[in-house]
Amino acid sequence: LAQARPLAARIAALGRRVELLPLLEIEPLPEPAALLAALARLCAPQPGYQLVAFVSPNAIDAAFAHIQQWPAGVKLAVLGEGSRAALAAHGVTPDTADIVSPADSAHSDSEHLLQTLDLAALRGQPVLIVRGESG
Repeated sequence: LAQARPLAARIAALGRRVELLPLLEIEPLPEPAALLAALARLCAPQPGYQLVAFVSPNAIDAAFAHIQQWPAGVKLAVLGEGSRAALAAHGVTPDTADIVSPADSAHSDSEHLLQTLDLAALRGQPVLIVRGESG
């Protein structure tokens, strides 16, 4: 609901009636042990992952609640501009990290992300995918 409020306010400012109908709820994991273990491996002196793929801005926010600084040398993969904005809100930009996303913003999906990634360079390398519990 909180994510929809800015858009709802802009529509209401145009004199339109807005009804917010939340269809899902985004909450932190009730048992974050697996997330914390993966993030500890990520942030170790020798990072345990070559690439971390975030599937949404919410996944980014959930992970960065436990990350103080992005580890040097670890690539990030995201799908779209919303995820890039979420990374920037946590201080991670193309100036500070290697961020990979589909080149064409009209095709911000996993298939186009896979086409953008250098999969040969990732062969045999550990990759972390941060996503919702059922997403």
